[in-house]
Amino acid sequence: MIQISGPSKLFLNDEHVAAVKCNFRESESGDLRGTVIHEEGHPYWNPILGVHPQGPYRLIMSDGHKFNVTFENLLGDVRVEAQ
Repeated sequence: MIQISGPSKLFLNDEHVAAVKCNFRESESGDLRGTVIHEEGHPYWNPILGVHPQGPYRLIMSDGHKFNVTFENLLGDVRVEAQ
């Protein structure tokens, strides 16, 4: 089972980058799912997702791994695809 977690940068567009923490794991069906939350501040995404669509957004982990994430709800649950 794949599990990935750690600090990351979420690129919402060319002007907005959010420092986040992510926790991804492989589901029973083999796809990656998990959560992305703000590193600081309010944990819910409604201030951002209220202005921007759900994605996909580019996420770059501190170790250089790159993913595309699509938000499923305002709690930070995401579907994950490797870039």
